[in-house]
Amino acid sequence: MNKMMIALWLAVATWLPVCVASAQSGEPWTAVATTGAVDESDLSIVSMSSSTVSFAASSPAAENIVVRYNVTATAGIGGQSDNFSLRFRDNGAQARVIAVLRQVNMNTGAATVLSTIDSDSYPPSASFRTVDGGFGSCGFEYDFYENAYFIEVTLSRTSAAGLPALQLLQLYGALC
Repeated sequence: MNKMMIALWLAVATWLPVCVASAQSGEPWTAVATTGAVDESDLSIVSMSSSTVSFAASSPAAENIVVRYNVTATAGIGGQSDNFSLRFRDNGAQARVIAVLRQVNMNTGAATVLSTIDSDSYPPSASFRTVDGGFGSCGFEYDFYENAYFIEVTLSRTSAAGLPALQLLQLYGALC
């Protein structure tokens, strides 16, 4: 090997781990469920306690609650790929939690669904759990100059036995 190749190999070996670590270690965007904006029509049926959004005890048996979360720019989202995590409870067929990450273009107003997490895609559980939903493609990068982003979460129940609840949301970068 000549000296130029050795120097190039040493440079790559030294900086590659730093670049990979930087891409994975940025600060994620996070929100506790109680920081969201509840639809005005749902204010009488929602319960917000500590970090959890759920149905109020006095709410009708079959109902929906819609809560929206504004996504702001952080160093940890963007990059080569992004993941979307949600901590929720869905105790069975009478409960459902759907979270949709949307992008809205500043010039056209066109809204695009980037990712969806649906609790019905997972086995029911009376306990909270955290699930990850990727975007399904590498190379996605947020563009906060051209777009705004938000997550819309719908808690649904078809009877009083349904106990859907939301606790945390997170967006974070990861390598493909």
